[in-house]
Amino acid sequence: MSSARFKLYTIASVSTLGGGTAVPLSATSLLAQSVSIQSDLGNVASIAVGGDTVAPGTGIQLSAGDSCQIEPPNIDGTVDQIDLSEVFISSATAGQVVRVSYMAKVFT
Repeated sequence: MSSARFKLYTIASVSTLGGGTAVPLSATSLLAQSVSIQSDLGNVASIAVGGDTVAPGTGIQLSAGDSCQIEPPNIDGTVDQIDLSEVFISSATAGQVVRVSYMAKVFT
């Protein structure tokens, strides 16, 4: 019988394209129990975090060094998962960077 445990992963930095273009945290489906997003200390513009329509000035606003954590809802005792390909960042300025870590369930 397999058992489940959680493991912390880090993915490559994600950069904004500028002009308010929304960029996904992952190009492919990547399921997580929670995700932490930190705006790089060297960023000069704020980064918006949200869904596929996120734009500068909307969503969760991160200045340089700020971070946020996103967790899925717990409905009727069942915790869902977050798909990192459905979490987006946006900035008016190209080249702004976020660092991403996530917690995922691993079966052994």
